[in-house]
Amino acid sequence: GVRETYLVDDLNALPMFDLEQYYDLSSYYPPIHIQGNKVINIISVRGCPYPCTFCAVAAINGTSLRRVSNSRFVDNIELYMKKGYDSFMIYDDTFTLDKKRAVEFCKEIIKRKLKIKWNCWSRVDRLDDNVLSYMKEAGCYLITFGCESFNEKTLQLLKKGYPVEQNVRGLELTKKHGLLTSSSFMIGLPGETEEDILHTIDV
Repeated sequence: GVRETYLVDDLNALPMFDLEQYYDLSSYYPPIHIQGNKVINIISVRGCPYPCTFCAVAAINGTSLRRVSNSRFVDNIELYMKKGYDSFMIYDDTFTLDKKRAVEFCKEIIKRKLKIKWNCWSRVDRLDDNVLSYMKEAGCYLITFGCESFNEKTLQLLKKGYPVEQNVRGLELTKKHGLLTSSSFMIGLPGETEEDILHTIDV
């Protein structure tokens, strides 16, 4: 759309970002489930091509993916490591959307022998054994999934783009590789009955 013409296409053209220049991070604490001694949020991709009806990401950041190069992204991680950070929350909306890029990121972490812990967000339909194996080796310990519902008609309404069984398959595959999983759900969506809500809770 018209607004997307104002978005920065080449994220590598932006200065290396250092949150400590703008915020006193000692005032902020991560959720209890986050591992590591000193944690910081980072992001490498903006934009999302998915049409999920409940989400504002595409409207805010556009539908095309705008990426920081993996080498630049890992450089930024090393900048924070020099400041004592050993844990990173990768806030890309779907870190494994481009599975090849995700593997290349992991390989860069492994090549540089960086001893870090990190977690990310993903979709249950954007994983495979190869990606998860590299993520585990590179220090990933947790993936958070936007499962949203265990009701087929609700997922269709939300335009998630996969059947409800995929939620289970994605979670089980991730756990098989020794990674922790977390999931977000919504209840009481338009059209849902009390039975639908209880079904998602029971599963």
